[in-house]
Amino acid sequence: MLLLLQTTGTSASNVSMLSDKPAKATKILTETLKAQMKSCGTTKSIPMHQSKSKLIKSHQPCPACRSSDAFSIYDDGHGFCFSCEAHVKDATSLLTNDEQQQVSHHDTISVPEFGQYTFQYVPCRGIRKETMEFFQVQTKVDPEGKPVAHGYVYPNGAVKVRDIDTKTFRTQGPMNEATLFGKDKFNAGGKAIVITEGELDALSAWQMLGNHTPVVSIRSASSARKDCATEYDYLNSFDRIYLCLDNDEPGIKASREIASLFDFNKVFQVNMSMHKDANGYLQDNKDSEFATAFRNAQRFLPEGIISSNDEIFSLIDQDDAKATASYPWAQVQEMTKGIRMQEVVLLTAMEG
Repeated sequence: MLLLLQTTGTSASNVSMLSDKPAKATKILTETLKAQMKSCGTTKSIPMHQSKSKLIKSHQPCPACRSSDAFSIYDDGHGFCFSCEAHVKDATSLLTNDEQQQVSHHDTISVPEFGQYTFQYVPCRGIRKETMEFFQVQTKVDPEGKPVAHGYVYPNGAVKVRDIDTKTFRTQGPMNEATLFGKDKFNAGGKAIVITEGELDALSAWQMLGNHTPVVSIRSASSARKDCATEYDYLNSFDRIYLCLDNDEPGIKASREIASLFDFNKVFQVNMSMHKDANGYLQDNKDSEFATAFRNAQRFLPEGIISSNDEIFSLIDQDDAKATASYPWAQVQEMTKGIRMQEVVLLTAMEG
């Protein structure tokens, strides 16, 4: 995945005016980049820079880091820092008028051994383009138009890259320090928040719930307790916490670990009986069924605990309470009809 940053707020006339003042142009571009990088949650591109573009200007100060001579500008208008690997889609404001005439403004960055790749917001597995844009999940697309990989940017700038064909993951940046994907998209406090086990499920759940219920994802089932414990204050600021983790053994275990952190009265379990995860519902066009499961969510209960009248009466009606042993006291045996499995007997006596 490669993050392309488009400079904004600098008009054509300003570019012309700044072309003779590179120091001022660098300052303005730096401020623009910082604002965009803050909103995107990252400051660096992922792959090494390889380009067929013709070099126009090199050994320039980088607008994204402290390097004084690692930034280069190419004839397609993009700039690249060989120190921090920041990629700027339009760095023409750092060029003079004569140098700007050499810019052709290609739409893609060339990679010699792979051809031209673009980075777009592409609908995928039922997820709309608007949802991808909201969570800033970019898709790497090959020259034939085939999506190759997704990049999920965490609030601390770490990126998880998912290869679409192999379904393998790799990470960039401080992923060990990351916690909840999507947290930076929603303010703390509110009626409810949903926790999923994967980034794609977070996008799916948010979309199926009408784009208004906050949804975040843990990094993985194994990191569930750590991720949520670190973000305890944020999660606990919501009235209700809905657990929507995968309906398998690791997901169930992770749900228990998360639920143990919070007040019993505010943790609810979304019962996904039709599919293992939220994206399964979305791909199967079961948006309304997922929304219904969300609305019907019950308070999360530890394994073996029942609370509803239906569950209690169902247990009472079970005809499997057969005696497995007898008491050595005839009267007790007559009163209790023997010792049965799944029963606890409390014997008491008067004091003295």
